[in-house]
Amino acid sequence: MAKELKTTINIKAPIEQVWTTLLDFKNHPNWNPFIKKIEGNSAVGSQLKIEIDGMKFQPTVLTNNQHQEFKWLGKLWVNGIFNGEHRFVLSANEDGSTQLNHQERFTGILIPFMSKKFWKKTENGFLAMNEAMKKEVENNAV
Repeated sequence: MAKELKTTINIKAPIEQVWTTLLDFKNHPNWNPFIKKIEGNSAVGSQLKIEIDGMKFQPTVLTNNQHQEFKWLGKLWVNGIFNGEHRFVLSANEDGSTQLNHQERFTGILIPFMSKKFWKKTENGFLAMNEAMKKEVENNAV
């Protein structure tokens, strides 16, 4: 069983600046209302330490295509219970702005048992992070 959440926002800044903000893990606590903490190396195969709403987990970086896509896979306890493949995809627009696609694909045996409230809260967290990133990047545009 699988469930996907997808959000999109347009940021009035070059793709390089959005990418730099996304991967500046140390600065996330200063602007990110959803992911309160990210620690670790962004290299593929590295394990991150992430905190969201008091929940701590250690996903593995799956993809780091500069200025294009950053993706990790998080698991609850063991593989197959509740997995989340979290993905950020950036696209440059003709006007010099950047489209951010922020999404996650959840799989595992717990999917049917997750409440509508959980899914809505998670989606709202994505949207809040998107808006905060837009504000952070645009306020620091070069």
